[in-house]
Amino acid sequence: LNGATVTGAWFNALAARMFWNVYSSPKFLAFVRSKIERKIAKVKKPKMVERIDLRHVTVGPNLPEVRAATLRKMDPDGGMHMEVAFAYHGGFQIIVEPLVRVLGVAIPICMSLRVTRMDGEVLVYVPPPPSKRLWLGFLAQPHLEL
Repeated sequence: LNGATVTGAWFNALAARMFWNVYSSPKFLAFVRSKIERKIAKVKKPKMVERIDLRHVTVGPNLPEVRAATLRKMDPDGGMHMEVAFAYHGGFQIIVEPLVRVLGVAIPICMSLRVTRMDGEVLVYVPPPPSKRLWLGFLAQPHLEL
């Protein structure tokens, strides 16, 4: 199986079907929100920024589309290394509000970020069982439109 390449049509259809089951569920949106909030909490802030609040998250109506996937290596213990080319045209959006303190005055600043397009190749590593983790890393800088 090492080196096998497949197109992603069947995977895209299956993933889209599963996505529509959870797309607007409160549990899924809370999961996405918690992941983003944890990332925001780790951001180093200048002293004038007291906090950064996540005000809104929208995952958008579309999923990333797998263009091609190549199994690079299957370890004897079950670990998998895959290379995946993907495209995303989905409209993921977050709205954050940093609270900035300037000369004793606290000023909330509302900022919105919307991903309209992202294309690239990622290396995916699935560790051997028992593992619930998935490791992703871009092979090169992805094309990104915000």
